[in-house]
Amino acid sequence: MTEIPSTQYAIQIVGKEEFVVNPAKPVDPVGPTQIMLEVEACGICFSDTKLLHQFDGHPRKSDVVAGIDLDALKDIPSYHPNQEAVTPGHEPVVRVVKVGEKVTHFKVGDRLLVQADWKHLRTAKSNGAFGYNFDGALEEFVVVDERCVVSPDGEEFLIHVSEGPSAAAVGLIEPWATVEGSYAWAERNHVADGGRLLVVGEGDIDALTAEHKPAEVVRVAAEELEGVEGEFDDVVFFGSDADAIEKAALLIGTRGTMCVVLGGGTIERKVSLDIGRVHYDFIRFCGTTGSDPREGYAWIPANGDLRENDKCVFVGAAGPMGVMHTMRAVTSGVPGISVVGTDLSDERLANLTKVVGPTAEKNGVPLDIINTASTPLEYGYTYATCLVPVPALVSQAVDLLAQGGILNAFAGIPAGTFGDFDLQGIIERQIFMLGTSGSDVSDMRTVLRKIEAGIIDTTISLWAITGMAGFGDAINAVMNRTSGGKIMVFPMMHDLGLTPVSELAENAPDRGGLRWLAFDWLDSESLPDKPTGPYVEPPVEQDAAGSEPGLVYDATRDESSVADASLAADYAGSIAEASSAAPEPAPAQPLGDQGQVESSPFGQMPFDTSNEAGSWTEQAPQVDSPYQAASAPEAAGPQGSYAPGLSAGSDGFSQSQQDVGSYANYASSQQEQADAPASQQQNDAAGDAWKSPLQWNDVIGGGAQGTGPRQDI
Repeated sequence: MTEIPSTQYAIQIVGKEEFVVNPAKPVDPVGPTQIMLEVEACGICFSDTKLLHQFDGHPRKSDVVAGIDLDALKDIPSYHPNQEAVTPGHEPVVRVVKVGEKVTHFKVGDRLLVQADWKHLRTAKSNGAFGYNFDGALEEFVVVDERCVVSPDGEEFLIHVSEGPSAAAVGLIEPWATVEGSYAWAERNHVADGGRLLVVGEGDIDALTAEHKPAEVVRVAAEELEGVEGEFDDVVFFGSDADAIEKAALLIGTRGTMCVVLGGGTIERKVSLDIGRVHYDFIRFCGTTGSDPREGYAWIPANGDLRENDKCVFVGAAGPMGVMHTMRAVTSGVPGISVVGTDLSDERLANLTKVVGPTAEKNGVPLDIINTASTPLEYGYTYATCLVPVPALVSQAVDLLAQGGILNAFAGIPAGTFGDFDLQGIIERQIFMLGTSGSDVSDMRTVLRKIEAGIIDTTISLWAITGMAGFGDAINAVMNRTSGGKIMVFPMMHDLGLTPVSELAENAPDRGGLRWLAFDWLDSESLPDKPTGPYVEPPVEQDAAGSEPGLVYDATRDESSVADASLAADYAGSIAEASSAAPEPAPAQPLGDQGQVESSPFGQMPFDTSNEAGSWTEQAPQVDSPYQAASAPEAAGPQGSYAPGLSAGSDGFSQSQQDVGSYANYASSQQEQADAPASQQQNDAAGDAWKSPLQWNDVIGGGAQGTGPRQDI
């Protein structure tokens, strides 16, 4: 039986750019319909930083307006909309430790994964969500209400997990589920039933609307587009005038489709399209060179999954999210596919090969690793996934695709960001551009099944762990692109600082078996089968005394959190070099000094993998060049103000809790450390200490409650 304290450690966002580490946040009481969850671990997501920057301006932080008896919200202690302080964290694995007498779907002892988007709870522009307007998992205990985590139609947003996978493995399911969701989203290959249809120009739509009937049809001439109001589920455009196509595309509603019917005409230039809305608002483009719009809708695929004999390229494959996509491909079981992974760094590509290569070889999937700084990609792929939040590079990826190709615009480019696309070529070659945001319960269950079946190991994305004491450093690493992957927070570990995997055996405290679970000791004859007690360093073999440890993942930037602006400059700079019309890029200044800009013929970069459902609602910056797109605040990471410090005890918070100060001050205080040689930063100085090769299949907090060790090791 878990002993539940009266107070707990918690991270709380208290305003824009402000968070506190509260060592004495009251543990909420459990009402009749409520469930208390003990948090084993919780991942940090870039979406957490969006909430930090926007706070009450975030669409998920506003009031719930539908989906539940609104009077019941006042009885849910974890409901904190608008300007109320809230605990973030939406990528956890949790354990039920207490339930109210009216709870029917869950019981004490259940181990659960949280699906954070409670889509039946509507806000003005989005939905209620765990870690946004309801307390999340960056605290030791969190209370949820069954009316929130079970929808009226019975869908459960708490997913049962077996005792096998580690806490780290389960906590990393959510980002992997966004990858899965990008392939599983069901597409629509007809006009929306009961929707709004805009018809631009003269053409016949009788056959198009014979089987699927819109509720409203609006017809206008191309020159009348500026007077059209509202958004449409479908826009059918008869003609080839690029200016008019661009105006009509602005009228596509969320999850809407535009079909361009060329009727033998030719679009004389590239068309400026909102590629951000393809990702966040699920808008789609199709068309036909003929005169029947049904032909345009007909080639839309059922979903964006890989197909037999696809020739796949993953642009930006060496980042954590790219590794996920690449690993999914080589474990997909789709016959005849081949996979190409690209990046700009040989070191990063070597890690990609190390992580994915053995699985690809085992499954008989051809895997080619290409550094596009020296080897340009060639035309002829049938599936391209772009993990690069630069519109010009997404456009170039489209140009690489052969007849019937699919472009998965996975990179989180903000809605309102435009790129120039060869729409004529897209229509002629029937190239389908898709984008998705977030995941649903079915995606998370799919990833969970793959973990439990041993098909994938989500922990290949893990870079570091931390307790509450290291949260400030951890969130800074996410924002400042200094981590090499995902960071997991263990709220029960109050004093544990940010600890990279490569340093875990030396620096982690031995609480609940945490240090023992840092490595795979199964091959060691000098350690007990079931480790307990203090850490024991294995003997050092003479010939290995000075050898370097082998890292499972050794990327130097945090693709799993935010677009790395220095790499974006690399790619955008390469585009500028390739085009005489492109403006000269200016040096980027995202959150401190970045590395030297290098050119490449066609490159890729890491990106914001929050991939959260719902569109980005902030006004997108005016972007006149690919470089500006790469260095815009949404891509580079907002420059906020937050840092560990001491509060003065105002606003009811304890004087002993950590508060936030100026981010600029904090960043400058960290600069000396950031400028230190990499060998010093990584604690890799040669010495007598033995370091095991890292294996993250059974890393942290397995099946036991809290952070205890796995009992089956």
